[in-house]
Amino acid sequence: PEEWMAPWSGKAMVGGKMFWVSVYDNVSKGGKPWRKLKFKEIIDNQNSKPSPAKNSASTIDDEFNDDLPF
Repeated sequence: PEEWMAPWSGKAMVGGKMFWVSVYDNVSKGGKPWRKLKFKEIIDNQNSKPSPAKNSASTIDDEFNDDLPF
């Protein structure tokens, strides 16, 4: 595998949120093996909040769709 690729990876729930987990093997200067873990939050597009631009546009449209004659 390439240097940037983790030998082990998977998913973990931390604090109620899902994360991708990557595990890398390392060796200290003294020769002791140790592992580094990296966590990256999994973002679920279906549950994400709408972007501010979309929200603003729909709010502006709603303001001008009233029954007032002016």
